[in-house]
Amino acid sequence: MRHTMGNTPHLLTVARILMAVDLELWYLQSLKFMISHSYLGPKLEMIKTMTRDLASFLYIGFVFITAYGVVSRAMIMPNKVDFNVHGIFSRILYPPYSFLFGGNDKVLEGKPDEKSNRMEKYVNIWSEEDEFIDRIVFVKCNKERCNPDMFEKYNVEAIPTFLFINNNEQVAPPYTVFDEVRYAAVKIEAVINGLLNGAK
Repeated sequence: MRHTMGNTPHLLTVARILMAVDLELWYLQSLKFMISHSYLGPKLEMIKTMTRDLASFLYIGFVFITAYGVVSRAMIMPNKVDFNVHGIFSRILYPPYSFLFGGNDKVLEGKPDEKSNRMEKYVNIWSEEDEFIDRIVFVKCNKERCNPDMFEKYNVEAIPTFLFINNNEQVAPPYTVFDEVRYAAVKIEAVINGLLNGAK
């Protein structure tokens, strides 16, 4: 069977990424033409100088974020953070980074926060959808209403967290809602649909 280049999606993906990077570099290089402009030229030089200062500031911020992330996770979640790219960014670097924008470092407290309340609305909607009725049971619990051992058994480190369990076995990794609720809802629903389609 003849294999043509047009039937290799992974090569098209690589080509698209290379073209995007090339286009971005072309846009940045095109700024050199504007240096000679009497009005925009000085502005571009100021931005260039400010970028150097900004890089120093970002480096200092990165040191503080990393220091707090590593120390706090070592005390709060010992041996519970996966040592991979996703674990490092989502469990160590993201929580302290969210402090810069007023985020809360919510560890299991037993009391639902605003994010938990908004996530509960999605659960209520899913519970009434025809495609989920009689196929999925949504159980809501916290440390006060459920067995605390369950939180340790399934490695639940923060709330809200979604567990995907079938016949007392975990069938998908737990999903902790660190990002925006509406985006988290889309991801969780995709996992549910994937599990349902796999069970057909």
